[in-house]
Amino acid sequence: ALLFPGTVNVRKPLPAATLHAVRLRDHHSCQAMRPDGNKCGSKRWLEVHHRRPVSEGGTNELANLITYCRAHH
Repeated sequence: ALLFPGTVNVRKPLPAATLHAVRLRDHHSCQAMRPDGNKCGSKRWLEVHHRRPVSEGGTNELANLITYCRAHH
């Protein structure tokens, strides 16, 4: 990310191989937990989310990434 005053911080997109690995691991479904303890499981409008934000020191490692549907992201 660029960290220059007065500029927009731009982060490189996640590599395709990383996105693919996260989606395979998460079975192409939303991993958000519902109040009843079950996973959402939606297979539509999926996005890969950082558990710990990059701005707070999170990494692009698989352990820090999770698949959420748009409603839970």
